[in-house]
Amino acid sequence: VVVKNTNSYALNILNPNKRVTLLNNSFVYNNGMVVNLPYEGDVVELRNCTFEKNIGNVFNLPNVDTLLMDNVSLVQNATLGFLSHPKKGYASINNSKFSNNGSDIQLIHYDVNISNSEFIANKGSNVLFIVGDSSVANISNSEFIDNKSSYVLHIVGYSSVANIRTSKFISNKSTNVVTNYQSSDLIIDSCEFDSNVTGGNLINSQNTGQELFYLTNSVIQGNKVEYDRDYLIYITNLS
Repeated sequence: VVVKNTNSYALNILNPNKRVTLLNNSFVYNNGMVVNLPYEGDVVELRNCTFEKNIGNVFNLPNVDTLLMDNVSLVQNATLGFLSHPKKGYASINNSKFSNNGSDIQLIHYDVNISNSEFIANKGSNVLFIVGDSSVANISNSEFIDNKSSYVLHIVGYSSVANIRTSKFISNKSTNVVTNYQSSDLIIDSCEFDSNVTGGNLINSQNTGQELFYLTNSVIQGNKVEYDRDYLIYITNLS
């Protein structure tokens, strides 16, 4: 249990090039900034943990090679923070819940695998922000519900691929629910988009060259686009 610490980081880990198994069956509540791990080459594992009502960045992980999250809850935190790798890292988020947080989680230069997870009633510029050239983002069996943000799922990167499968986007209010920019393939299969309200486009794919866009076996119903100039599905510069 890590509770009510106001120092720079509740957990400041300075072990270069070491594998780190971090937090198993732990409860982290009402701290300032929480986890700082600045060295490249580390592996961060979070299992069966809860991060709740923390007032600073939950994560400051600028060089971590691998993030493994399983059965983790992040609830009512002011800001989730980021992972940023100088080359290419890997992040796996499984069976986890992001609820009522005040900002997004940013994954910069990572291959990302998200499964069986919930993103509910979060706020901020993005709910989930994935950036990286030549990256792969796989999202499956996950739910994005009642979020209020500029973008619910925001993917940016040259020569990247986003696979979104068997997932639900319900009752979100945002500029765009799913957005990808630059040279990214976007594949949406067996998903549900229901009762979302957008100030822009429900699905927004704006690229620069010969990218792919697939939307298959999905249900789009009861959504509202607030302005006449915008669309449910907006696609530009695709093959």
